[in-house]
Amino acid sequence: MPPRPKPAARPSWRSVLRVLAPRISQLAPLLAILLATPAAADTWIDTHDDPAPAWQIDTSGGARQLKRERVRVPGQLAGEETGAERLVYAAPPGASAWAWRIIPPAAVIDELRLQLEGRVPVPGAFLAAEIVLPNTAEEGEEPIRLRIRSAPAASAKQGEVDLMIANTPQLLQREVRVWRLANRGKPINPRGAYVSRLALVLPGTGRPSPAWVREVSAKSLVTPLQRTPVGVVARAADPEQPASKPGGRVRLTRVTLHSDGFRVDDELYFPRIWRWRGESFQSLASRGVNTVWLDRTPTPQALAEAAHYRLRLLCPPPTSPAEARAYPSTDRVLAWVLEGPLTERDLDPALAKIEAVRELRGSAARPVLAHVGQGAAAWSRVVDGLLLQTETSRISPPPEATDLEASVPPGTPLLAVAPLDVGDAVAGQLDALLGDGVAPTWLPPGDVSRRVEQAIRRGANGVLFTSAQRLDGADDATLAAAGWVEAINRRLRLLEPWLVGSRATYPLTPDPGVLLDRGGVRLAAIDSLLDPSDTGAPTLLLPGLSTTARVLRMTPAGLHTWEAAREAGGAGARRPGGAKPGDLLVSNDPRVVRSLRAYTAQSSQAAAKNLATIAATSLTQSEALTPERRRRADGLLAEAQLAASRRDHAAAYDAAHGVLALISQAENQRRRIAQTGTILDSTPLAVLPGTLTDHFRMTQLLAASPRGPNRLFGGSFEDIDELRTHGWRHTRPTSDGEHATVELAGDPDAVHGERVLRLRGAAVGARIESPDLDLLASQTVEVTGWARVEGAGGALVVTDSLGGVELSLRIGDTAGEWKPFRLLRATRVDTTIGLTLATAGRVVADVDGLMLRAIEPTGVAKRQATTTK
Repeated sequence: MPPRPKPAARPSWRSVLRVLAPRISQLAPLLAILLATPAAADTWIDTHDDPAPAWQIDTSGGARQLKRERVRVPGQLAGEETGAERLVYAAPPGASAWAWRIIPPAAVIDELRLQLEGRVPVPGAFLAAEIVLPNTAEEGEEPIRLRIRSAPAASAKQGEVDLMIANTPQLLQREVRVWRLANRGKPINPRGAYVSRLALVLPGTGRPSPAWVREVSAKSLVTPLQRTPVGVVARAADPEQPASKPGGRVRLTRVTLHSDGFRVDDELYFPRIWRWRGESFQSLASRGVNTVWLDRTPTPQALAEAAHYRLRLLCPPPTSPAEARAYPSTDRVLAWVLEGPLTERDLDPALAKIEAVRELRGSAARPVLAHVGQGAAAWSRVVDGLLLQTETSRISPPPEATDLEASVPPGTPLLAVAPLDVGDAVAGQLDALLGDGVAPTWLPPGDVSRRVEQAIRRGANGVLFTSAQRLDGADDATLAAAGWVEAINRRLRLLEPWLVGSRATYPLTPDPGVLLDRGGVRLAAIDSLLDPSDTGAPTLLLPGLSTTARVLRMTPAGLHTWEAAREAGGAGARRPGGAKPGDLLVSNDPRVVRSLRAYTAQSSQAAAKNLATIAATSLTQSEALTPERRRRADGLLAEAQLAASRRDHAAAYDAAHGVLALISQAENQRRRIAQTGTILDSTPLAVLPGTLTDHFRMTQLLAASPRGPNRLFGGSFEDIDELRTHGWRHTRPTSDGEHATVELAGDPDAVHGERVLRLRGAAVGARIESPDLDLLASQTVEVTGWARVEGAGGALVVTDSLGGVELSLRIGDTAGEWKPFRLLRATRVDTTIGLTLATAGRVVADVDGLMLRAIEPTGVAKRQATTTK
């Protein structure tokens, strides 16, 4: 039988860098830091400066320990001295002396590096590690222990040795196979394995020999969740027992935050954050989350789990050194967060707390973030970074940048918020209108992707995913939402070298994307769920590219050559999307392409499987597909399954993405139909694809339903005294001498009467609020009126207290014409409703004929309660 061929070695990003470095020296360190490890882990190190010895010779094999002591030895610099432990041993020729020491328990993971530096005059010394298998032990019995070892030290000047054990999972698997051959029929389970102690193995010469250990370390040390006490080493000739504690120290993690992003121990770090709702850290880590935002002080168990799954934490800050010392640990903390959403009014009371946090030292010295809803400019002057709670309408097209985002000074570190579900106000309206208590609230994948794309374009230093619901639910809708978070995180992980550090950016025309340049390698970030024809930009212009530039489509499942043609100002390329998704990578070096293909091949199977699962679930739940589109989607899903069966994971990923793109395009088309008409309409049922059928049905019912009398007095805007009498409120903000005004103005084209309400916006918007009106439970009301807006780029924003910002109407320039608008709202309990009319930008907005009326009868037939799985 011919020998079985060895499997091809899985390329690491360190091997990729050996190819990339000559070409893109600036990008290479980023790829090594960000893509070689899922997240920065701890480093344990012992420089042997303490007086107590830590190493112990095992005398059970015939070796003898003659002496052990801590000494000072010359360092690398002139006049420098460093600590060391000196061992004097004797072992027969051909035998070895095993010098053992305990280290902090270190989980066996790919990134673990065990290293020893010292001097051993006798050639052939090596480093060994004892691995404990805690899940292979009967009750009352010791667990199995296996040993792995490094390569022997080669002859070196004066016996200097630098020994290292890497690839610990592979070495452990080899020892497990050997154990199984020697113990046939006995069970062994390597899950949860961890390193408990190290040994310096010293060759015997038959006479006393010295050895010096200067430094020993364990890099990427992750604490195992389950471990057993380390057994006692056999008694040596010396009556002293080996140290029962590992000694050394875990190096304190340093975290900084500047405009180029977070740095953890000087390594750039892009946080993919989840706002914790009680999920297990294991489930979050499996979804690609690397940072968890907790709303309370973490427990010791939470800190241990965070370390094990290599997660960083955002936490509320301690307010004094004493409180910081009482904190279980701060090493896993990435930053302290001031909970919000905060406004300028919260700034003065928070200054004392911020000052106290600034005085913390050691590992408690962390960046301070503020969760801001208003007053970003003021908060940016007192904290290190901002979490922007930007809320935009889900009814009207959002602005390119909200007022909150536009107010942030350049260079301020920002973390973007990407909600996965609708807010409480929308959820409450859906429940009130449908009356079944199981209204869908998860946003479709396209909505989440657009928020992430905005974060990339604006140079966000991290992304925070939030939801009012847990991410580990067992129903299909939650599983699909969690799967989409995983898909986005896989993409963000791949793009990290272009998302951190200093980089050049270029606009993509005519698409609203961005071209990122790091060290000469460029990346065009593309929202692949959009149909190229829907964007109006089927062809992209990639600026400043040479005629020899090679363009490739890159996904977490692989790279594909992408056609590009020379055009004035750069290169033109088709916009990826649908069943051909991905970001566009531009490189002239074929070695870069080969290396990236080798790397993405490692994640292709998991990425394709996850996307196919989401596609199958979404296809089952979607009501938006026409019969023709459903046949196409079924065909693509079958194609994905067939490609996966032949292990063509890149093709499976593309086909599964094509299914999601078809669904997203169909749902967006239905939503545009629901929100397009002669009247500007804010209807809660038109927000989510899952309630559009109810929306169309309700629209027909409302058309025939009678209305009650108008309850909003003063809405004809004819008499200023009437407005004051009934409780209309107007504030007068100013900015740099400019006044935003609200007035009743005579207008011959008024819809009702002779006057209109005129709002004139300046740098700060004009604003007027209606009185609060009482509503009864189970009541459906509509707010109607007319608006005329002049001013490019600005808008009149109509908001109510029941629908909030997400259901607000944003009315842009109407070209001098009056446009009717309507807000439909419902109640489940007795409550009140108030209206706010405000300007955004420098516009002149006229409002007339504003009314609030109850719909009698309700006019909305409640659908039967159903449970989706």
